[in-house]
Amino acid sequence: MVTPRAAAVWTPVALALAGGGCSGCREDHPYVPYAIAPGPAGSTTASAASALPEASAPPPGEAAQVAPPGLSRWELDGVTLQAPEGQAFVAAVVRDFDGDGTKDAFAIARPEGGADPGALSYYRGGDGALRASDTFAPAPGLAADPGCAPVGRLVRVGARTVLVELGVSCAARTSGAPARWVALVAAP
Repeated sequence: MVTPRAAAVWTPVALALAGGGCSGCREDHPYVPYAIAPGPAGSTTASAASALPEASAPPPGEAAQVAPPGLSRWELDGVTLQAPEGQAFVAAVVRDFDGDGTKDAFAIARPEGGADPGALSYYRGGDGALRASDTFAPAPGLAADPGCAPVGRLVRVGARTVLVELGVSCAARTSGAPARWVALVAAP
């Protein structure tokens, strides 16, 4: 309950605050228009749009060759790749990645069945069959919910570099764990 004496004291204070709250700030900032008039034809907006690539242009890079299902030994571009024991190839790119004049390869392999996304291996060139010298696997904790399908993508993006995406695709995820691992990997 507000007493008449409290109302007499606080009413002038409240009116002073309410009346002077915004009128004092009108001069403290620059004027900002409500709309900006469009520029003349041929302005920088039109020229910037013309610099964008066409939608039909292919993306940069070279997509990996996709392996036939269940393939653990792969003859590809004149070299032989051998998947780790109990695994099958998903995709591979064969090129001279380290600049020594012999073909090398990056390849994704994973166990058949289940939701394990597998790992990326670098196969160093040499005489005969290439041997996996380095393996790059997703960090622990990647989602592997039952019913998920593994996902693997490999693209050569530079003379020595590939982009790899390993993960799972789930219709209904039951965990908050990450579903993808994406990395740029350069030939060692």
